[in-house]
Amino acid sequence: MNKIFTLSFTLLSVLVSSQSMADMKNDQWQQYKAQKGIQELDAQFTKPAPAPAPQPEHEEHEPNVIIQVIESPAPAPEAAPVVETVEPVAEQEPSHSMVTVEFDGYVFKFGACKLAHRNIKCALTITSADTDGSLYLYATNGGSSSKLFDRNGNEYHPATIAIGNKSNSRYIKSRYIAGVTARGSVEFVNIKNDTRSISMFELGIQNIATNKAGVIQFRDVNLSL
Repeated sequence: MNKIFTLSFTLLSVLVSSQSMADMKNDQWQQYKAQKGIQELDAQFTKPAPAPAPQPEHEEHEPNVIIQVIESPAPAPEAAPVVETVEPVAEQEPSHSMVTVEFDGYVFKFGACKLAHRNIKCALTITSADTDGSLYLYATNGGSSSKLFDRNGNEYHPATIAIGNKSNSRYIKSRYIAGVTARGSVEFVNIKNDTRSISMFELGIQNIATNKAGVIQFRDVNLSL
């Protein structure tokens, strides 16, 4: 009797144990399914955003720098003041003709003689053509003296002879620059009242550089009354 009871109890224990294990496995299966469902549901909501597609690498280029040059127009130059060119007024030769004679590298002009109060004053110019030099001009010097002759044959010696700022009653020594005209005069006094014209004027000179002396003649000189 006891063996039967013991066997029955053992069998019952096995059955209970088997049922318990079955229930446990069933519970584990249900838990597994529930857990998997939750994971799938979470996966739907927590699905990560797709990674952005890789962008192609861009080559590094230097930035295009646009430089705009704004050229300001240069200010128009101010009009230069109009300067009227005034040509120097050359000293005019007297209206009366001058008689020209060349001697030993010099050009002599004599004329424009005027008669006033029994005095005659004539213009004289001297120009050295090529080189600087010096001359003696003689009013009275023996055979080299200067003389004036009128149409009546009267003869007069100069009272004064002048070149530039030099004047003398006997002679003057003056220097001449090449190409520069020196101006002077010869004056005669106590002229006869009936004198109306000049036949000739003789000028006594000496070139100091060449030591050449002589008397040059100016014929038919005009005389203003």
